[in-house]
Amino acid sequence: MLPFISNDNDILQAAEHYQNEFVREDEAIRLLRKEIAVLDHLLVREVKEDGEPACNIINHRKRLSLEMSNIISIFTKLKFDFNNYLGDVL
Repeated sequence: MLPFISNDNDILQAAEHYQNEFVREDEAIRLLRKEIAVLDHLLVREVKEDGEPACNIINHRKRLSLEMSNIISIFTKLKFDFNNYLGDVL
């Protein structure tokens, strides 16, 4: 959370801070989409003969799931902080 806003310069710094944070999270989401596409291609190519996915695909999916959970948590906190900031400023 940012400190109390007292002047226009503080507002500008806070706006830049939140913009940078949202851009960073947007980039993380873009990278996850790319990873999901890779996993999708692996699922199509590397399914074992008995219909079960290969171990590396399962591990990839678990790692991706954990990354998505982390990004959701970070984004939720950022959204909450930003909304609180707006409430304080407006």
